[in-house]
Amino acid sequence: MKETKGLGGWLILPIIGFIVNILIYLYDLSGIFALNDFGWIMLIIVVDGLAIFLLGTTLFLIFKKQKEAPKWAMIAIGYNILIYFLIVFTSEAPFNFVWFFISLAWINYFRKSKRVKNTFVN
Repeated sequence: MKETKGLGGWLILPIIGFIVNILIYLYDLSGIFALNDFGWIMLIIVVDGLAIFLLGTTLFLIFKKQKEAPKWAMIAIGYNILIYFLIVFTSEAPFNFVWFFISLAWINYFRKSKRVKNTFVN
């Protein structure tokens, strides 16, 4: 039986998701100059900047196949969940159960996947 390892299989989907999320956060940052409230501007810069840092570091570790990559991936996903909850509970945005449970499934994937365990060994 072939050993599952390397940046393939289901692991491609969260990698794509991390890249897309970085682009979304960068787009969000591009709109802050239309705001008039310095407090909101600083909050968005800090929140989005931290997200970009977490996602970028996670991608770097994934492509280097570092053993810390799964932990960083779970932290980045958890941070996205936290931001999502803050948005939902402070605005009129509806709660998306599907997105929430998919995020939890990816955290579980990084915890238990054989491919993840076999790939990130450096």
